[in-house]
Parts: sequence; C-alpha cells; structure tokens
Amino acid sequence: MKTTVQKFKDVILSRYILMTIILPLVIYNIGEMIYGVGLALILSTVWLVYLNRNFPVGNIYAISSVTILSGAFHFLWNAYPSLFFIKREDVLLSITGSVSVVLVFVYGMLMGKPTIQNFAEQANPKMKEMPLYETEKYRNAWLNIDLSWIFALTLKVILLLYFQKYHYLSIGYLVFILGWPLTIFLIYLSVIGLVRQLRQ
Repeated sequence: MKTTVQKFKDVILSRYILMTIILPLVIYNIGEMIYGVGLALILSTVWLVYLNRNFPVGNIYAISSVTILSGAFHFLWNAYPSLFFIKREDVLLSITGSVSVVLVFVYGMLMGKPTIQNFAEQANPKMKEMPLYETEKYRNAWLNIDLSWIFALTLKVILLLYFQKYHYLSIGYLVFILGWPLTIFLIYLSVIGLVRQLRQ
C-alpha cells in the first residue's frame, strides 16, 4: 500500500497536473514576458482549446479559467491602473489569482463536483474504484478539502491586503511565502486530510 508521501508525489508528478497547472503557468508567463498580458491571454486561450480537443481532463474550462481570470485582472490593471488601489504588480497578481481560484472552487461546489476531487480523480483514475467512491463519506471528505482551500486562500487575500497597506516593505516576502510554498503545502494537506477522513 502506498504511503501518503507516495500518493502525494503521484498527484504532483501526474500528466494531468503538468498539462492543467504547470504548463498553463509557463505559457502565460512566457507570453507576458514576450509581449505583455495580451499575448499571455491569447496563448492561454489557445492552450485551453488544445486541451479541450486533445486531452480529456474533465471540467477543463473551470480549471483553466483561473489563468484567464487572473490574466484579465492583470490586463485591466495595466490598462486602467486608477481602477485599483493596489500599486504593486506582484501583490495584484497574487490577490487576483487567489480570488480566481476561490471563484472556481465555489463554482465546482455549486455544480456538485469539488475542484480538488476533479483534479485528484483525473490525476489518478483508480480512485473511482475505491469502495467508498460516490458515498456520502467520500463526497463530504472532498467538500471539506475544498472548503479548507477556500478558507486558506481567503485568509491569504486578507493578509496581502493588510500588509500592502500597513507593512509595504515586507510585502514581497509574504507574496513569495503565500505563493508556490502555500500551494504545495495545501496540496500535501489535502492528500493527508483525505486519507484521514476516509479511514475514520
């Protein structure tokens, strides 16, 4: 039987995560570096269409919309800076990215399919063969994980808003800590949380 760490590695290193999370971020950043947010959004949209046609990953529109929504906020910030009270670009991207993720998670919950559950089942289809699959216990476990993400990301937004107003000089460190390190930590906690909830 695989350990929690092994299961975590299976999810993180899966083709699904590569295609839907890692590559979209790389594509967006390359487009933004080459010719700004406009090209980044165009390339992200092209990649979304490609995924939908060639890589069956379930609810790809809800998942990939995180990049599109965040990019749209970025475009508006560049075009109409007076609309925003956030002056630092890295803070804006971190906040709008988190807000976009929360919106996608809420959408998934309303549609009856928690987002993290969708990620995990696409990354590891064998999860659908579990005896508890589609039971109330299974659904509640995934719902609790999504709610944990929503709570953590909402708290992240609040902290960033507070620090960019009252602790401007230290905001850069907070943006980094609440970026990839927080995301990886939440994924790890999701794996542990699911295993523990299903074992109870």
